[in-house]
Amino acid sequence: MARDVARRRALDVTAIAGQSVSQSLAATDQTLRMIGEFILRGALVPGSEDCQEFAQSAAADPLQVLFVAVAGPDGAVVCASSPLAPQSVSELDSVRESLQARGPALGDYTVDASTAQATVWLSHPVLEASTVKWIILAAFDLELESGGFELEGVPAGTVFYILDRDGRVVVRTPVIPNGLGNLATEAGLVTAVTGQLAPGSI
Repeated sequence: MARDVARRRALDVTAIAGQSVSQSLAATDQTLRMIGEFILRGALVPGSEDCQEFAQSAAADPLQVLFVAVAGPDGAVVCASSPLAPQSVSELDSVRESLQARGPALGDYTVDASTAQATVWLSHPVLEASTVKWIILAAFDLELESGGFELEGVPAGTVFYILDRDGRVVVRTPVIPNGLGNLATEAGLVTAVTGQLAPGSI
């Protein structure tokens, strides 16, 4: 009985933690959509100083976002929130999938080359007559994402994970040194879950 109660409580807390991460993703996707709408209306010119300032402002909230960038369909970045952002994003899995699907795409775990921080990229295409004109991107700082909530009311030792499709840990609470990017050890569970999913993080 006590074990069932603890299990239900853990599932409730997991749902709340998962919802917190989902809300962060949804809020960032909405910001990327807004940037795209400004570009289509001509209110924001990619490559301009205003574009860079807008990207900097967008990256400041939520704080879990490491970079915001605007790139052409070839992946060349024309403005970004930080000079540390990559100059080309053509190799990102989220960009390739976004171009193919003509819609937003969430990538898998990666380590940013300039900052050595664990990241996941969200890509959102800007379409004009079904043609991708621009790609708006945001890179999430996974260390900050992992520390963005607390697990309360669960048994001692409970750990909350979010995995990418390869079974790599992209969010882990509680946070531990070098806790991200590792392959999850529950191989059977990982295979069962990831085998049913499209590309991206789960």
